[in-house]
Amino acid sequence: MERSAREIGTLSMQDLKVQQDPQVQQVSDMIAAGVRITIVKYEQFVDIEFEPPATFFTRSAMGDYYFYHSRERAKAQAACDDVFGKGRYTVNASKIQKGKGGLTCTGTQTRKGQRK
Repeated sequence: MERSAREIGTLSMQDLKVQQDPQVQQVSDMIAAGVRITIVKYEQFVDIEFEPPATFFTRSAMGDYYFYHSRERAKAQAACDDVFGKGRYTVNASKIQKGKGGLTCTGTQTRKGQRK
């Protein structure tokens, strides 16, 4: 049974473990702000063969990793705010994302532009 964060109101740790995956013991799923969230325990995350299940994640104070299944950072951040409260955590990218123009960094053409 999946419940949204808005239906629950304030979430407790028991509410977060809504649906246990029978094949993987330490993963559970929930939905908040229309985004599916996969919770992964630290022991599984540090495994050498671990593959991130989603693009965005946060690490809670308890050491669990919350992966947000969304293409947009804003939607993932809204789900994070529903779970933890606004402004407590920010989402990080677990995978390299495509940038605009295919460049990962920018530079100046002259040394003059580097002066402070």
